Amino acid sequence: MACSVRPAALQASTELRDRLVVWARRSLGLKDVHAEPGALVHSGGRLSWDAVFAQAPPDSVRAVRRPDRRPYLLPFALNQFEVGRGIPASIHVVEAEVDISTGHVRVPRLWAAFSVGHIAAPVLATSQAYGGAIQGIGYALYEERVIDPVTGAPLTVSLDDYRLPGIGDVPEMRVEFLDGGFEYVDGGGVGIGEITTIGVSAAVGNAVAYATGWQPTDLPLMPDRVLQALNEGVLR
Repeated sequence: MACSVRPAALQASTELRDRLVVWARRSLGLKDVHAEPGALVHSGGRLSWDAVFAQAPPDSVRAVRRPDRRPYLLPFALNQFEVGRGIPASIHVVEAEVDISTGHVRVPRLWAAFSVGHIAAPVLATSQAYGGAIQGIGYALYEERVIDPVTGAPLTVSLDDYRLPGIGDVPEMRVEFLDGGFEYVDGGGVGIGEITTIGVSAAVGNAVAYATGWQPTDLPLMPDRVLQALNEGVLR
């Protein structure tokens, strides 16, 4: 969301700032006016933004995020959306522990790196990466939607029968962001929403395969499913 909102917010705030510079020159009679962080600077000194806002008339600006400065990935709109070429990339590396007596799989550590260009809000982006990783672990190990084959109605309708990761399931996590590479995108960055989650379950499955010799093809890796595979003699 930040990579979509930030360019429009910057464009709007820049236009409003420029309007205030013009207003200060014309209405206040200030000379050599230019904007700096915290104030309008002019030949006679500085005028804080608080003072500017207290005197300036009400004003508003509307801005829209401009298109990327590169052709779109698809030559046509998809459901009224134009798919840009700013394709992000990610990598997830997990450490998995498999209890061969119970079939329980645990992820004690996770590392992730994302190539998405400029990060507008680092704390928010890191938190989103953590949340996406936890979602991916839930998808890999716990969450399973069961559908009634006759009616098509979901049978897992509450937390009594649809397990989500708890605080004890959250691994030690380390997240890195690779800056640059998306300078042609307005704002210099692209979204990280989906890529924080998608690769996690595959990384967990591959870690289990490396530990046991059994390559999972179905998720989630419930203990009964893991035990059945191990009892069939696939454990190295």
